Amino acid sequence: MPHFELQKNEEIKHTQTTIVIVEDDNAIGLFLTLAFSEETPYRSILVPTAERALRVIETVKPDLFILDYQLPEMDGLQLSRELRMQQAFYDTPIILMSANLPRGAFAQLKVIGIAKPFDLDELLDTVNRLLNQ
Repeated sequence: MPHFELQKNEEIKHTQTTIVIVEDDNAIGLFLTLAFSEETPYRSILVPTAERALRVIETVKPDLFILDYQLPEMDGLQLSRELRMQQAFYDTPIILMSANLPRGAFAQLKVIGIAKPFDLDELLDTVNRLLNQ
């Protein structure tokens, strides 16, 4: 079952590959977490905003991030920059999803772009490839 936000003081032992999904569209977020729980051995944590994602990574070190580009307050590209400034996440794979992908900053931030609507098999293949490099 997918994990939604962590409780304030909850600590998770890193025994399973973890993906943090930052998606404000609840239907898409639930679809992704269900897909990862049923189709992969990965654990997913769904959060609706960049700010909450930054709080989650205080207690969990994800192996991969999937970010929506159009998030409230801080978009996925800004969150990617914030993550890259933290040494712990400098090399952590990031997938940025949007119907309107801004391609210019992808190379410098080492971000993979996936257009919405996306093909689930393509997304799962990309995730597997990034996690098994």
